[in-house]
Amino acid sequence: MLKKKKNNFNFTHFKVCVRRYYQLILSDKVSAVMLMLQAPLMLLILSLVCRRDCFSSPEILYEADTAMFVIVLMSTMMGLLNAYREVCKEREVLLREYDAGLDITAYFLSKLFVLGSVCLIQSLILSIGSNLIIDFPNPHPIFTQLLYWFTLFFVMFTAAITGLFISSILKSSDSAVLPVLLVLIMQVVMAGYPIELSGLLKTFSIFCVSRWGLTSLGNIFNRNELFPELPLTIKDIYTDSIWLCYLALFIMCITLSFRKKYKSK
Repeated sequence: MLKKKKNNFNFTHFKVCVRRYYQLILSDKVSAVMLMLQAPLMLLILSLVCRRDCFSSPEILYEADTAMFVIVLMSTMMGLLNAYREVCKEREVLLREYDAGLDITAYFLSKLFVLGSVCLIQSLILSIGSNLIIDFPNPHPIFTQLLYWFTLFFVMFTAAITGLFISSILKSSDSAVLPVLLVLIMQVVMAGYPIELSGLLKTFSIFCVSRWGLTSLGNIFNRNELFPELPLTIKDIYTDSIWLCYLALFIMCITLSFRKKYKSK
């Protein structure tokens, strides 16, 4: 384990790392194109599995749950897959630069900054595109849509930080595949839909980004209030407040960002 160097945050190192990271993304044409196509491809899939009027009647309201689940899962997958290799693939270079005096905090924050900007753009595309595909309820049109965009960004960014955390504790990209697969499976199983959670599984779900993302969307679109005269349309997964969801995601971001040490081979 490398010894921790006690130095103040170096803003110059941060700017250099951000500039280099953007250059690396743009210089790899294939990766850059794939990055730009992620959100449009996700929207294409969404258009194939979700109907536009899924929020319009209680008989098809389960399809609204499916739509929100798919959108949250897509956001989680995009954030996680964007970040899980970022430290692994640079480990040897990082170790040399760290020995030469690189501020590891500046390096880490540069990753968050660039990944955050990518998440911001991808979540905007996903937000606008999904509105063209699905007729979402809009209790407060402008505020609802801004909150929807922010939620998708928050979910995607939290997933990206999760990916960075995985990348920071493993030594190679190959060894990160299994943990990433496990995390993705957890997002599917513990989101609260379509599998109803209870007991220990419900407890573990508090560590899943998708669980809080899905509950957030249910709150934003007033899912439980669409047909209150029909008790069977009320779902427990949407009863938590949106502020609790945001708090849970924020705590996950802070907790996973706390790790700033990197293991050598």
